[in-house]
Amino acid sequence: MSSLNTNMKHLLILIVCMFSVCSRAETIRCEAEEAAMTGGGNSPAQILNDPACSGGKYVDTRESNLTFSFVVVEAGYYTVSAQVKSPYGDKINAFRFDSENTKDVSFPQSNAFTEISIADRYYLAAGTHQIEMIKSWGWISFDYLEIKSSSAISIEFDIQPLATPQPGANAVKLYQFLLDHFQHKTISGVMTLKSLSTVTNEIAWLYEKTGKKPALLGLDFMDHTGAVQPDWINNPDLIKDAVTWKNNHGIVAFCWHWRDPSYKTYEFYTDQTDFDPRKIFDPSSDEYKAMMRDMDIVASYLKELQDAGVPVLWRPLHEASGGWFWWGSQGAEACKKIWQIMFDKFTNEHQLNHLIWVWTSEANSNALDWYPGDDCVDVIGIDIYDEGNHGSQTLSFEELKKIYQGKKLLALSECGSIPDMTAMKRDGSVWSYYMPWYGDHTKNPVWNTVDDCTRSLSDPDVITLDDMPEDLYSFFPSPNADNRFSVSCNRLQVNIQTNYSGAYQVYLYDLNGRLCLTKRGLYGNQNFSIPRSNQTCYLLTIENNRHQTTYKLQINP
Repeated sequence: MSSLNTNMKHLLILIVCMFSVCSRAETIRCEAEEAAMTGGGNSPAQILNDPACSGGKYVDTRESNLTFSFVVVEAGYYTVSAQVKSPYGDKINAFRFDSENTKDVSFPQSNAFTEISIADRYYLAAGTHQIEMIKSWGWISFDYLEIKSSSAISIEFDIQPLATPQPGANAVKLYQFLLDHFQHKTISGVMTLKSLSTVTNEIAWLYEKTGKKPALLGLDFMDHTGAVQPDWINNPDLIKDAVTWKNNHGIVAFCWHWRDPSYKTYEFYTDQTDFDPRKIFDPSSDEYKAMMRDMDIVASYLKELQDAGVPVLWRPLHEASGGWFWWGSQGAEACKKIWQIMFDKFTNEHQLNHLIWVWTSEANSNALDWYPGDDCVDVIGIDIYDEGNHGSQTLSFEELKKIYQGKKLLALSECGSIPDMTAMKRDGSVWSYYMPWYGDHTKNPVWNTVDDCTRSLSDPDVITLDDMPEDLYSFFPSPNADNRFSVSCNRLQVNIQTNYSGAYQVYLYDLNGRLCLTKRGLYGNQNFSIPRSNQTCYLLTIENNRHQTTYKLQINP
């Protein structure tokens, strides 16, 4: 989650009384010194004289926000730019259009005023509009904002095939599903750190409040590497949940808050660990070996999912360019190298072919500096946290489309407030999927009200779990499954036949992920009853000390 976006919730939107007026044949110039200025604390904005500037003045923004207001006479596509300089070093600040669509803009260090593009092609209806500059890093010198008719041509999408050389069947099917619906419908999702067997997970909360479940389940390997005590693990059922969700026709997404590989701390934030990602260039270093060990650990979990036929939207090293995680703390080159080695290691050494690789980008001029490359990325995600803003985020959508030349699917890989489908269709910016973060970002009404969630999940162009096709995936037992077991089901009676001589355990789940039955310390053939309910399908997992195999049980009436 970006600290940049967190600052937005403190912004008060002010309206200036004097409006500039713009028709498509004209250029409008909004002087910074005439903008409404808010915030700033002990370092408020200052208006300074400079005869070389437009109007003879400019604003040193310092810690303040600026709000520009203007009137558009003729609806159409406009380009927006800012005349600024950044004498205090490289800066990033956010621009928000009409309290709805937000974009981070980079300002490279400069001692001379320069035109910086804010939007190449943005649709403005006739009427009054506001553009806010929201302080993130602050501290730029602002001469004026300019709005004029746009001649930019929108880039068309031409999506590339999967980066994995020989992708698995279910990865191909899922990717095709994403392609088929991209720009027409969006896939609903949610992040959770809790097991599906609990009543506190976000899937259960959304179902209770809206009667719907999102199609995409977001999970995290955060507690599966690093110096973490077993009782700290948020979700010990992580792999089971992923298999359950896939068998329920859902989509599984994984990120990885990668804890300090040195095991010296439990942390992943830059300010809490001194782990140096640049050691990826030194294969003899302890840090390199630690990173390889952790990759192998996660690969082993991913292999379990591959064996169970679960394709994964795989999003490691997220938000790297922000620098707040250790993998982005030392610049782009180290991070890109880690990604490229991971891609090679997972694809070639571990033979993982079920991953759809998701890179978390920013929608600014620095994006390509951090990009690992087209040959190892399938989807471009962006994480946007703008409290209470349910706009389409078209500024970021269009910028990402331009940066990546329309070659990749675009997704809201994390968000605070879910985008409104009506706004996405209006702006032509329909994300492949959205995934609000767990906890307050899903449940607190300052981010998403129950009405917001219900409206989204009830929209016919928002794909929920009950919209997912039952034949999306091939259901097959693991190639490493323990073939000493045979499972059959007659009505509510389960029969297990085995020639295995050791002890084993049985776990029965319904397709909501709820644990319905546990049997431990079993030996030999078993026959037992399923608790009576209105469920018609269950998942039965058999575990021993070396194998875990899941079977789909169809209950005949």
